[in-house]
Amino acid sequence: MPIPSASLRVFGRTAATLGMLLCSAVQAQTMGVFPYRWNDGPPADAITPADIREALVWTGHLDFFFKGELSVAVRKGTQAWQKSKGYQQTDRLSDEQTAQLVKDALKERDSVGWSILRDPAVGFAIGVPTKLASFGTPHIDGSTLYYYAAGTITQSIAFIPAIRPARPWAATILL
Repeated sequence: MPIPSASLRVFGRTAATLGMLLCSAVQAQTMGVFPYRWNDGPPADAITPADIREALVWTGHLDFFFKGELSVAVRKGTQAWQKSKGYQQTDRLSDEQTAQLVKDALKERDSVGWSILRDPAVGFAIGVPTKLASFGTPHIDGSTLYYYAAGTITQSIAFIPAIRPARPWAATILL
């Protein structure tokens, strides 16, 4: 049975966003605008470079798996977004373009019901497209904690405690 292209698009964006969230130290240091819901677009001065990268992922203009420097990939992504909107391609987005890019990305995010699943007992948080997948009750099998979501897409998370960890909180999360 063919897989709908929307599901592949959402899966790709979910994987890319997860990778950026896990690997971006800048985003961990600054909150940015994506953790919040906005009635109108966020103010341009609240938008961080990490927000621009995440917005490019959500709009399909930045692939997390790129070759070379991140700055080059982001510049190519912003130019691709500018071209798709009919703007002149430049090396830098204007404040108006930045606000529009983020607003477009937030619209894409909200269209799939993006929400953060948090488990403070285990200490992790992960983004979930709730309009495409619904999580059931987590269950434990041996020492492994499993989360499973079903729907248009499926998502499984296994939290496996480390054996004799160097750090007491160390564990493995499988997606």
